[in-house]
Amino acid sequence: MPSMNLREGAELVGMTVLPSQVFAAEAGDGEAPEEASASDSDEEASAAAEQGDAVEPWLLLVTSKGIGKRVRASEIRLQQRGGVGGRVIKLGPGDRLAAAQVVTPPEDTADAGSVELDVLISTVHGISMRTPLSRIRVLKRQSRGHRLVKLDEGDAVADITIVSTNPAA
Repeated sequence: MPSMNLREGAELVGMTVLPSQVFAAEAGDGEAPEEASASDSDEEASAAAEQGDAVEPWLLLVTSKGIGKRVRASEIRLQQRGGVGGRVIKLGPGDRLAAAQVVTPPEDTADAGSVELDVLISTVHGISMRTPLSRIRVLKRQSRGHRLVKLDEGDAVADITIVSTNPAA
């Protein structure tokens, strides 16, 4: 018995379990998150994340061509078993989703010696690049994202890993 219906040509990349409190605010209204233009609302989302306004998990998405973004987990509509899901990133021609990972912000971000998170991006040619998670924009579901890594001809993102850093150590 399938638990999720996929469209023709689609394939499942991965799954994860999110804490129920992520969807608590959504449960009362039953509406899907608001779709807005990619310019104004993306800037507002980035500003809110930088101010520490959102302490909810993000979904970090990176494509094979090095494009990436963060999406608030609460923007992904909760569905029943058998749902078809929803698009969370626009893909360009020949691009595909290379990695998707749920990232929970550290709880002590207000402290001076707080733990920061970095993203280690690895390519199929063995190149690795480390960038602070805070430099990856929080965007709406329908936006494309921005370039995280410049790739050589024939290279592609293979995987990502979240690395925690403690500046006080």
